[in-house]
Amino acid sequence: VNALAHLDVRHILLIADACFSGSFSTSSTRGFVSSGLDISESSSRLVMSSGAIEPVLDIGKDPNHSVFAGALIESLQHIQRPTTSNQIFDMVKPMILTYAEQTPMLAPIWRLGHVGGNLIFEPTLNH
Repeated sequence: VNALAHLDVRHILLIADACFSGSFSTSSTRGFVSSGLDISESSSRLVMSSGAIEPVLDIGKDPNHSVFAGALIESLQHIQRPTTSNQIFDMVKPMILTYAEQTPMLAPIWRLGHVGGNLIFEPTLNH
């Protein structure tokens, strides 16, 4: 996480698919985007983790991916308009909870200076 503090970027979204990956965050609180902010202009320092401070499943319904990775890939493949990391997480979380007893999280990264912004994913055109 210390290396992330030195990046000169507006948005950081750390995606962590590992046991105990929730330790990167300050809490499991989801109400961290401040209202009234231009979320694309305000800096964000977020972690989306496959679980809290707990073991997580390595294999999901697709044996090539973990439950978390499979849900994230499926969610990203289906976005059709600009979508925030919160919205992606809201698609991912129920898919994980269907298959595993782990607690996915989206929260500010501990001690990294999250201001309230959010990363926006832009869909690409498939040719």
